[in-house]
Parts: sequence; structure tokens; C-alpha cells
Amino acid sequence: MCQSQDRSECVRNVILRSFYWIDGLPLGVPFLGSVPLDPSLARCSDLGVSIFEEQPESSTVLVYKDIVSKITRAVESGAHSDSMDTAS
Repeated sequence: MCQSQDRSECVRNVILRSFYWIDGLPLGVPFLGSVPLDPSLARCSDLGVSIFEEQPESSTVLVYKDIVSKITRAVESGAHSDSMDTAS
């Protein structure tokens, strides 16, 4: 996981991932994925261009697609529908 990073960057990433994973557990929020910090995402955003169109096979886009797939499956299966219902 950390082969291409220096040790401090590796430790920082592990801590951040652990924090976000653990932080959501008490609320019953499922972990959907870890989006990489990608400078090309920031660049595309600044230019108003979709990274999905500019770099459709990038690791960032693949992670986002995986997260969307998980959310879609949960919605289609009715998971957490009672907690998302805002009608009173």
C-alpha cells in the first residue's frame, strides 16, 4: 500500500483512513470507499470539466464509480429507507 510513498505520507494516509472508517461506525454509516487525493480531479473541477469524461479509466474515477454502485445497490434494495424517509 505504501511502496511509492515516503513513510510520513504513508502513516498520514493510514491514520486518515482509519479515522474516517472508525468515525462512521457508531452511526451505522457503511464505509463506501476511499477517494484518492488526485490533482487531476482538482484541475478538472477548476476548469469545469468532468473527470469522468477526461480520464474515464483513472483510479479516481473507478473509485467514484464503485461508490456510486454501492449507493445505487443500497437504494434499490431499500437499505436504510426508514432512516432516509423525511416525510412526516
